[in-house]
Amino acid sequence: MNLHKTGLKALALSLAAVFTIGSASLTAASAAERSGKEQDITAYLFDMDDKTTIKCMIYDDMPSVPYINVMDYLGKLYDDNEFTVADNGNGVYTVTGSTEKAMVIDTEKDTVHFDEYENFLPIQTTDADNDGPEAPYVKNHAEIVEGTVNSLDLDYGKYQIDITSANGSAYFPLTTIADLFPQTYLSAIYLDNTIYFMQSMGAAYFNTASVFNSTLRSKDLIDYTYRELCFVIDKLYGRPPKSKLTKELENAGFDEVMSKPENSSIKELLLSDSLTDFYTGLVLLDSMLDDGGHTGFSSEFTKSLLDEKNVTKFSTAINQMLDDKSSPNALAIATNLQLLEEKEKTSEVLAALRKDAYSKYETVKTWEADDSEQIIAQLVMNKDTAVFVFDEFTDAVVAPFKWSLDYAKEKGAKNFLIDLSQNGGGSNAVVMYMMSIMTGKSDLYSKNMLTGNKVRKTGNIDRNLDNVIDEKDAELNYDFHFALLTTQQSFSCGNYLPCLAQEQEIPVIGETSGGGTCYLSEHLFPCSVNYPLSGFRVMLKENGENVDAGAAVNYETVTTDAEGNKDYSKLYDIDTVAANLDDYYSKHTPTKAAVKTPSSEKAGNSAVMIILVIACVVILFAVVIIVIKKRGKKESA
Repeated sequence: MNLHKTGLKALALSLAAVFTIGSASLTAASAAERSGKEQDITAYLFDMDDKTTIKCMIYDDMPSVPYINVMDYLGKLYDDNEFTVADNGNGVYTVTGSTEKAMVIDTEKDTVHFDEYENFLPIQTTDADNDGPEAPYVKNHAEIVEGTVNSLDLDYGKYQIDITSANGSAYFPLTTIADLFPQTYLSAIYLDNTIYFMQSMGAAYFNTASVFNSTLRSKDLIDYTYRELCFVIDKLYGRPPKSKLTKELENAGFDEVMSKPENSSIKELLLSDSLTDFYTGLVLLDSMLDDGGHTGFSSEFTKSLLDEKNVTKFSTAINQMLDDKSSPNALAIATNLQLLEEKEKTSEVLAALRKDAYSKYETVKTWEADDSEQIIAQLVMNKDTAVFVFDEFTDAVVAPFKWSLDYAKEKGAKNFLIDLSQNGGGSNAVVMYMMSIMTGKSDLYSKNMLTGNKVRKTGNIDRNLDNVIDEKDAELNYDFHFALLTTQQSFSCGNYLPCLAQEQEIPVIGETSGGGTCYLSEHLFPCSVNYPLSGFRVMLKENGENVDAGAAVNYETVTTDAEGNKDYSKLYDIDTVAANLDDYYSKHTPTKAAVKTPSSEKAGNSAVMIILVIACVVILFAVVIIVIKKRGKKESA
């Protein structure tokens, strides 16, 4: 085994051994030739039936976190790609995959470089079963960086996160490399001496109860958890405008902000050996970084706390704290739980109002999930207005949407309302599909806060869902008066769709949508708990503006009194919606863009080639005429 580390790193590690957790600070540091051993660790690949063994490095100074070979990590998550690693010497390695874009890892300097970070990993991620593309109705999907492509350099040494070299490859702490690629929603977690590769947005297929059956944190986890959190917030947090700390974080690192006198108590909690203190610190951090729904450092802890079927040492300790009125931490936790309860009540009230309002109209069809009674979507009709209702952007909603469009067209409906009033977001591929149907435009726009690159997500949309992209998709047309119904509950993609549609003159009715400009990403604490974050990809309108302010309504049907109480009585009144649409479309005629298909693109390219050929012929003919005339002049002379 060849460990490429220097004597300077040995000195830094010796100093780290006497590092006082309570006064943690982040300074550039090198690590040493660390003592440790290679160990076989059982791993499961997205399923308890798919078991394997991975050789990891376990270092004596950080026994709670395995170091995984970059090739093992990438190879297990993206098994349809042939990753290779080249040893460049001096602890530097170059990793490439099917995209042929390089990742250069310097284990001496603890740095990582990407020429094109956005295009390093394969474009098509996999679904929950790890066996196919997430959105089969988006073909030839591509994410194109507009303009100059900025490279990316990450300095892990600044955060005292050591990347090591062994067995001819680079090794990362598992949490660190999992945090590096959150945009694919595939990662791995270390729990009970086992690694679980998983879809981070899906339900866990393994039992996580053991995490909460202790109230103490090991010293190596305390230190590493804080440093990893500093890296994630400094580099991978999208800094949404609604967050209270966004301005401060734009000018200073997270540790610097947390070291200020007014925040130092939170930092102490984050560095405590008590799990309940750590949880309290996360709750307080949530209140400072809240953007309306994406960021939730404490969310998995709270979920376990509210699970009455699984009483743990952690939940018992928290409940004892809440019973102790003198506890300074109890108020923060109780306030957080109360806010969650109030948010849930608001959702329940709105759901009841909608159910009651729509019961007065014809319910044409309801779609339910195969494995539960959960409603995926619903089509409601009143006279010449169709209302398509759904509360989450998932692939399962696309076919019902298409069915509803066809039914409404068959019945001669004039208006088609998409009800996003309680939609909390989901897959942006669904946004692409719906935008294509309404406007002909399906491209999405974002800014990568990590690199500064602006990215256009594009693809051919299988509009008629026959699994083929051809002229039939371009010819499919629904000549409805489209509109979107929104409230403050319309968040993330539930906010993005109306923002994009409104740019194309599709009206928005109800209440200004709830924002949520960052793509959701999932990250990990080394203690085997994941958390959602407003990620580094920020949703943009076509004009380049972010969407955090929401889509301001064209017709406001939700009113608020002086005391802040909202009146939703007109929100679900379809006659009111129809009157609004009659008024709007009497003054506006939204134009639809031509739908691109491979054949039309090919035809377009062919047309360009024909024009170029004709131009060349004309130029050549002109040159010949000029030459002939010159010769004629010479002969006459």
